[in-house]
Amino acid sequence: MFAPKNILVPTDFSDAANCALEYAKDLARTNGATLHIVHAIEMVTYPTGWTYPGIESMESRHFYAELSDKELEKRAEALNGEGFSVQVQTLLNGNASDGIAEYAAMNSVDLICIATHGRSGLGHFFLGSTTERLLRKTYCPVLVVRRKED
Repeated sequence: MFAPKNILVPTDFSDAANCALEYAKDLARTNGATLHIVHAIEMVTYPTGWTYPGIESMESRHFYAELSDKELEKRAEALNGEGFSVQVQTLLNGNASDGIAEYAAMNSVDLICIATHGRSGLGHFFLGSTTERLLRKTYCPVLVVRRKED
């Protein structure tokens, strides 16, 4: 039977990511697993010189990293209060899926529990899918969670 001991939950602090965290909490509680919660701040520069959807400057990047660290710490405190073992980290790299896959490999993650927003059409074309890219880059199982409303 599969019993993950390290569960990674990437978050963008959305309702969908919170839904993925709820699934991860159930699995962590059942298996005595550690929850790893990460937030990736992307900095993507296209050949045209445009930077989208990432953060445009290093100064802005560090400002958002501080906000992310504070939010992750609040979540860690709440989860610790519920009896979970939690590790949090803000990832500062060019691409969220690369950072998440690298974190998983470096921290012996057994399972990634990630949300998908279910975008399609132009939204998917312009914003892409971190979840889709992650599925191609990681070697551990990935549980993809979608909000019921989506």
